[in-house]
Amino acid sequence: MTSASTNLALLFLTCIIAAVAGRQFLVGENVGWRVPAMRETQLYDVWAFRRHFYVGDTLRFQYKNDSVVLTTESAFLRCDSRQPISVFNDGNTVINLDKVGKFYFISGKANRCIKGQKMAVNVESRNYPYPPPVVTPPHSPNYPIYPAPASSQLPGSGNSSDSGPEATVSISVMSFIVAIVGLWLCVDHP
Repeated sequence: MTSASTNLALLFLTCIIAAVAGRQFLVGENVGWRVPAMRETQLYDVWAFRRHFYVGDTLRFQYKNDSVVLTTESAFLRCDSRQPISVFNDGNTVINLDKVGKFYFISGKANRCIKGQKMAVNVESRNYPYPPPVVTPPHSPNYPIYPAPASSQLPGSGNSSDSGPEATVSISVMSFIVAIVGLWLCVDHP
């Protein structure tokens, strides 16, 4: 394998890994995590709505003299930070979106949250945007009919004992890497 071929293979491998790796989003981009101006109270709702978040992505909150509170939907709607899931106040917080579903963030200061410094993001699975369909085979003695799996048993539901779609992505990447290394080892090198 020539040097150019090796470089091309490494570039291809890097592109594949980058495609399946999570992305990092800077919340609010150049404005950061702050109290929205009077005419932009929907700033973070609009920002989150315009993006697709997937399991493995991260959110970076940059702020001064404030905090980020991960909370429940109910507390989010009331701007109540008294019983948080997590509180961060380091000024440069990175949150891993590690499961499918909604994440709710508010400012730790109620008056800021009431003014619109709050955000809900919906996190999707990379592999299963919807539960896979259950296909029933034709009824015949040769095709026994099994009950459809409960939604909690579907991959990525978070309630089953398997590790879900994240494991599928990791296994796919590892298989690809092993295939590339195996191919490289099989080719004569000068």
